[in-house]
Amino acid sequence: MNMRIADYATVQNPMGSKTPRSPTVEPQGTVLVVEDQEAERRMMKQLLRLNGFRVYSTSNANDAIPYVHKHIDVVLTDMHMGEGSGGMKLIVQWKHTNPKTLFIFITGDREPMSAVEAMKLGAFDYLTKPVTEDSLIEAISKAIKAA
Repeated sequence: MNMRIADYATVQNPMGSKTPRSPTVEPQGTVLVVEDQEAERRMMKQLLRLNGFRVYSTSNANDAIPYVHKHIDVVLTDMHMGEGSGGMKLIVQWKHTNPKTLFIFITGDREPMSAVEAMKLGAFDYLTKPVTEDSLIEAISKAIKAA
C-alpha cells in the first residue's frame, strides 16, 4: 500500500471497526514525532504504532526538548513549525545533550539548501511532502538499523 501520510486515517481491523490495531511484537524502536499540524502528527503516530514502533509526539520543538533524556532512536520532525522553534533549532539543541539520536526532517520546502543545511547539522534523512507511508517507514527503519 502506498498512501500519502495526509491520506492515512485509520485502518479497519478484521472486526470492521475503525480502531487502530496494536502491534503484538516487541517495538522496533522509539520515535519522537514533532509536528505542529495536529492531524498529520496524529496520523504519523498511528502509522508508526501500527508498524511496531514505540511513539511519543509533541506539537513543537520546545516541547520536544524534555524527551532528550528518554531513549529515543529517531526524532521525526517538521522543519518549519508555527509555534515554538523549528526543527533546525531542535537538532542543534538536542545534539548538544544526546548526539547519537538520529533525525529525519519532513518538510514541504523543496529548496535544496534546506536539505543541505539539515544534513550539515547531522540529519540522517530529509523527506519532502507529500510523504508516502512506505517512504516514511523505510526511512525510520533505516535510521534505527544504522543507530
